[in-house]
Amino acid sequence: MEAPTVRDLPKQSFLASARAEKDLNFRAIILRRTRSSMIGVGIIGLTIPLIYIIALLFILDQTVFVFSAPSGFANAMMLWDKMLIMMMGAASLILSKTRTGPRWGRLIIGGIIVSACSATLSDDLARGDLSLSVAWLALIMFVSLTVPYRAWQTLTIGACVIAVFALGVPILPAVIGWEPAVVRAEHVIFLVLVALACAIISGLLYGGLYNQYRSQLLLAAANRKLREAQAQLVQSAKMASLGNLVAGIAHEINNPLGVIHSNANLTARAVEKVRSILVSDTDRSDDGPRGDIQRSLKLVTDITSATCEASSRIDSVIRALRNFARLDEADLKEVNIHEGIESVVTILPQFPQKNIEIVKNFGEVPPVTCYPGQLNQVIMNLIQNAVEAIAEEGTITISTGMEGDWVVLSVADNGRGIPDDVKAKVFDPGYTTKGVGVGTGLGLSICYRIVENHGGQIDLSSSPGEGTLVTVRLPAQG
Repeated sequence: MEAPTVRDLPKQSFLASARAEKDLNFRAIILRRTRSSMIGVGIIGLTIPLIYIIALLFILDQTVFVFSAPSGFANAMMLWDKMLIMMMGAASLILSKTRTGPRWGRLIIGGIIVSACSATLSDDLARGDLSLSVAWLALIMFVSLTVPYRAWQTLTIGACVIAVFALGVPILPAVIGWEPAVVRAEHVIFLVLVALACAIISGLLYGGLYNQYRSQLLLAAANRKLREAQAQLVQSAKMASLGNLVAGIAHEINNPLGVIHSNANLTARAVEKVRSILVSDTDRSDDGPRGDIQRSLKLVTDITSATCEASSRIDSVIRALRNFARLDEADLKEVNIHEGIESVVTILPQFPQKNIEIVKNFGEVPPVTCYPGQLNQVIMNLIQNAVEAIAEEGTITISTGMEGDWVVLSVADNGRGIPDDVKAKVFDPGYTTKGVGVGTGLGLSICYRIVENHGGQIDLSSSPGEGTLVTVRLPAQG
């Protein structure tokens, strides 16, 4: 799953919208918090009623298990109230351990809060004493602050609690035949204020949690850019060193190479002149000194030809090195992408232990406006990776062509391929499959950054055992 960008995650206030949880990573955080809240609510639901009963029995010395008149019904209601709350607490603990429990956890806890308020209110009505009922309801509503609710969710729970109080106080005694009770305005106002306070605090806590997550994304994005910049600096330093080395080698080899090439040509012309003189002589015999001279001249001719061929090879390598380094081309310019491919293939190290065939399928493409040295760096990294992906024998196919306004370069190999769980990481700075001390993990990351800076695209498709195809698209015009 691709990490969300900060642009997609706007900063949230206490009126956080549902859009926040569309991010699956943040939703996972909410689910973990909800699971913890379910455990906390379960522990509270199990322990508080038990502590209340123990306090009545041993501290206040009240008989709560006497069910005869006049207090029997009230005791029964009180025990039913506490047992109901304990059962809901146990249910919350059990559901928190299930896979789907946290998904419905906020709804479950909301139901527990409203049910606990109803049970507490019925107990107080049975006793005919509402003096502490409002306080209990307010305390139960504050439990919602332990749950990652948005403001409107907490406000909805508060409205349900107020509705239970406002409707239950006059209706329940009339239905069951208890002593009538009256809803006092100050009680309702107090509960409304508590509900509003809980809603605002819950919204602030939820928004703070979301903004903390957003800040972590900002930090992660900054660290990622820093790593990419460091990788680019390291690779740029390596390429600069390579360029200086190439320039030095080219300069040091080019001078003696010129002497060798010149002497070889001069020797070839001199031998040819002597040969013509000997051929024009009337003595055609191959025996004696004349024959020895002709054989020696033939040997010198063969050696001179081999020397010329070797010097030409060295000269082509030097030109390829210069073309690859492009030390004098630091600015944007139009280049022929095929020249860069040819130079890279020419200077590519040989692998005697491998039998690799490089196939070039060049199409008709216009010049590309780019930084030539950086483009050659991309080509080198892609071909190098393809070579390393082939164990012993295989084929690397380098193709070019057009797709609309894009110049397309593709490098395909029939090597070992890339597993699905690795493909999402190959462009990350520092990631390497070559082992510690072997790979730096900068190759494809640098390629991605260079292509992106040129306004292009780079894609990778691979299947284990079937090979890999890397496609680079660059704009045909600057």
